[in-house]
Amino acid sequence: MPEIDHIIENLKRQREKVGEDIVTASARALHEDTHNRGNKAYREIGEKVPDFAYAHANRGHALVSLARYEVDHGLDPGASLHGALASLDRAAQLLPKAEGIYTLIAEARELEARSALQRAQDPAPAVAAGRKALEDAAQINPKPAPDVLVIAGNLALAEARGRVQRRLSPEPALGEAKARFRSAVAADPKLESAARQLREADSLTAQWRTEAAAAGREKGRVN
Repeated sequence: MPEIDHIIENLKRQREKVGEDIVTASARALHEDTHNRGNKAYREIGEKVPDFAYAHANRGHALVSLARYEVDHGLDPGASLHGALASLDRAAQLLPKAEGIYTLIAEARELEARSALQRAQDPAPAVAAGRKALEDAAQINPKPAPDVLVIAGNLALAEARGRVQRRLSPEPALGEAKARFRSAVAADPKLESAARQLREADSLTAQWRTEAAAAGREKGRVN
């Protein structure tokens, strides 16, 4: 919604004048109100016509967008993700050949994994569920689009971060993540999210190897 994005950006420009907390709260409220109104409309359609698959899919899409905003701003996306997955699961039952629904489910699970990492929890269950959704999508379309490759890469990157939190080697997961991001970049060089996430994976690789080398030297001195 370009108009809403423009208003939010104007609010952010006023940060120095009225205080960062007030502006952030105002931007968040505006964003959430916009999605909540759309969510309410789709929910009412779904309740009145339970088998109206596109209402469930659109409600799920709106809630995934809200959950992404919440995760990006360090907020709890639990309620948004719960609602999104309930709607998308129903949509998938009604439209079992709609690849995009499974892709949205995978995106919701990737956000769930990121949220788990923010709370220092294990992202593995969400990662596994996201990969299952991508496998379902691949049964319909075995040639994923670049944006779907980015979701797959993000799931692998979340797995890698979870392993780093537990002080386990993230190398296999990082290898998978970088391969996915590189494939996305090759398919669409203008897809900035793929290039950005590839840099994130490279940075995490360098960080892990530096810390592992330091730990090895420290162990050597102790012995």
